[in-house]
Amino acid sequence: MLREEQLTVMMISIPWGMFDSVMGLVSYDWKNERLSNFLMWQRAYDNFSLHAILYANPKRVDYPIEFQLRLPETLMGSGNGIQFMVVFNH
Repeated sequence: MLREEQLTVMMISIPWGMFDSVMGLVSYDWKNERLSNFLMWQRAYDNFSLHAILYANPKRVDYPIEFQLRLPETLMGSGNGIQFMVVFNH
């Protein structure tokens, strides 16, 4: 069965000096009328990089039941959150 879904996404990525960058992403699900937001700051060094991520997404229970059945029970990134990462490049 083919489902018709419409999603609009806008992304912007801005270098901030020599070592930093900021990236933002906003998406809107027209059928379910849900807005998702994502903001990331990144700082790069020689062998590693730092990342700080903020997100605000709909929770799994905010979707209609027929859509929930297709989603995993523990949906990573649903709801609001903050995440910090250190990435080592060798």
